[in-house]
Amino acid sequence: MRPTTHSIALTLFGFTAGAAVVSALDQLPSIKGAADADHQAQEASPVANQPSAPGFADAVAAAAPAVVKVYAKGSVDSRPRSSGQARGEMLASTLSGAQPNRAQTRLGSGVIIASQGLIATNGHVVRDCDEIKVELVDGRMRSAELLGIDDATDLAVLRAPLPELAPIALGDPSKLRVGDVVLAIGHPYGIGQTVSLGIVSATGRSRLGLTEIEDFIQTDAAINPGNSGGALVDTAGQLVGIATAGLSESGHAEGVGFAIPSTLVMQVVESIADHGQVDRGWIGLGGRSVTGELERRFGLRASSGVLVSSLVENGPAAAAGLRAGDVITAFAGTEITDASQLRELITATPPQREVPLVLWRGSERIEVSVRAAEWIAADRRDVASTARPERE
Repeated sequence: MRPTTHSIALTLFGFTAGAAVVSALDQLPSIKGAADADHQAQEASPVANQPSAPGFADAVAAAAPAVVKVYAKGSVDSRPRSSGQARGEMLASTLSGAQPNRAQTRLGSGVIIASQGLIATNGHVVRDCDEIKVELVDGRMRSAELLGIDDATDLAVLRAPLPELAPIALGDPSKLRVGDVVLAIGHPYGIGQTVSLGIVSATGRSRLGLTEIEDFIQTDAAINPGNSGGALVDTAGQLVGIATAGLSESGHAEGVGFAIPSTLVMQVVESIADHGQVDRGWIGLGGRSVTGELERRFGLRASSGVLVSSLVENGPAAAAGLRAGDVITAFAGTEITDASQLRELITATPPQREVPLVLWRGSERIEVSVRAAEWIAADRRDVASTARPERE
């Protein structure tokens, strides 16, 4: 029987398809070789080796070994509290899970500053504690000696000599800009060392009522209970601050945290390590950075400097003749640009040293000398009320 046209077409199609398959099989080695070549080219390409998103593993690896867990066992103490101690207790109760005047173990963090075992932490973590221990990330634990607490900044210095310590590298917080990325490393909630990511929200934050000397770095990196005393580092893993507080209505991190700049931390650490206390100058005045708005409102002749807003009665500045409404433009030969800079210069001045000031009183330029005194705690001050500077 002769095959029909339809069956012949199917046969030809089958033959053609079969030939195509055979041809493709013959070309498989060359196809595989081309694919291998493409794969090798991709591996050699620097673009292909780049991560899909930037990471901070190198920064964490550099800084994390210097961040320790701090255990501080407190005791019941019913003695009267100074204002500095009261602020410390408030921080302890809201940030470290401790309750004032109750015996319990507080959990916080600390940062190894020097290979000799010097560790910076917060004062509210270790204040009124009978026993302090630190635990390193490698699991080593050691009792720590409290060298001193600076109530004005809520900083404390511990010593825990251990071999092979890795002190943290120091950064420059003065170079931080709003929007820069920072990392908070600490031991929140006792779950182990934790890293949180955020940005710098502000610098030079003050008038928060947390400490007497306030020049905080504000960040939205999570600062939870247990993070107090931990490290705030830049993307190179360098210390730019010590985490101190987080504002929250819920008790959990809400993106408003504060850290003490590392420059101020080092001043306190070095002073306490050398002398057991901070020898801080004080002249007894409060002031505001001169802004364009203040300049227009009060008719100031100076476009920069510090407008004196309050004076301590019988304090050094008042005794030297300063008045509310004066604008300080130079301190010990250094031009003053803002209140934070003036505060740093004053506190760095040794007590009993006499320093020259340049100020403007209305349209008059005045030079005076002020003898710095030893820092006086807030609860021993009698501040003269000067609600508003008068125009002259």
